[in-house]
Amino acid sequence: MRPVCIYWILVLVILAIGCSDDVTTPEDTPPPNEGETTAAIGGDGGTLECSGFVLEVPPGAFADSVTLSLFRDARSQPFATKTASPEYRLEGLPAVYSLPLSVQIKIPNGTGGVPSIGLGTSSFVRSVGEVLKGWSMLDADTTRTGWWSAQLAPPETAGGAGRVSTAPAAAAPVHLAAAAGMDTLRTAAGHFKIWYPHEDVTPVETEALGEYLEEAFQIYYTMGFYYTTRTAWPVRVTVRDVDYFGCFASTAAGNNSGYMEFDTDYMSDAEEIHLTAGHETFHMAQFHCDPRDPAVKAVDLGAQYWLDEATAVWSEEFYTDVQNFVSAARTNVELEPLKGMLPLPGAHAGHHGYGMSSMIK
Repeated sequence: MRPVCIYWILVLVILAIGCSDDVTTPEDTPPPNEGETTAAIGGDGGTLECSGFVLEVPPGAFADSVTLSLFRDARSQPFATKTASPEYRLEGLPAVYSLPLSVQIKIPNGTGGVPSIGLGTSSFVRSVGEVLKGWSMLDADTTRTGWWSAQLAPPETAGGAGRVSTAPAAAAPVHLAAAAGMDTLRTAAGHFKIWYPHEDVTPVETEALGEYLEEAFQIYYTMGFYYTTRTAWPVRVTVRDVDYFGCFASTAAGNNSGYMEFDTDYMSDAEEIHLTAGHETFHMAQFHCDPRDPAVKAVDLGAQYWLDEATAVWSEEFYTDVQNFVSAARTNVELEPLKGMLPLPGAHAGHHGYGMSSMIK
């Protein structure tokens, strides 16, 4: 028995040596949140800052004193290789404040492209059926060497079209990061502004996306959909690496907060981008006709989610010349109409809607 014991001891030693390279110690990998910085800021305004980040709150912006917390994540890459700064998470902002807040982010020397700061928020993404962290872009500039700055607009307050009627005492956390190598394009009609990585996406592809979005905007307006609950244009569109073709999403900040994202990898596929632009613009039209509170719409799919998807898939036929067009979204859900008008308990409402698009047609 002794030789067998020695054999197994050697095996264990070899396995331990072989696995040693896969062991990551806390010293090897920085924590996702590198410390916390806090500051109490009230009506007199104030500053919250950490390495590479500054938030300035002007006097009169906050009605009451709040404690803001700031976290820094150097490992996050929301813009893949184009990420030009750590990701900063800001917690404790009041749900309503009255003046823009200034954000400044330090960037590496030689960072190219149009100054671009992304605003990450958790939103319900209809095309995925989940609440995900999406990124819309802020207009940024260079106020001092080596830093990009932008403003966080005040949330919409009660009292008019496009406004938040109710809101929690504190807003959900917001995330901020700089993106390098970005260019921008505003569509001729002015309803959309697109941020795109110029090394990965061509101006021609971006112009095509803009034309598809404006085409869909006009088609749905002609059909009787309205966008009057939005009072600030353009819609911000981000092209980056995502795990879906594209999406429309919004935040609790109000009806003007709606934004779009499209996957970099599909920008060269004109047919797919055309279909996706039409589909997601229809979700935007649905959003603006939805009478629910914007703070609710941002995170709640609603009872008619299946119908939102059914009609959005149906709308894709406006953006193809293929006769007897059948959307790829119906793959594997063709039999959903046989299960009844409404989704079965426990079923995925969005997938049911994909299949029910044949009924809409």
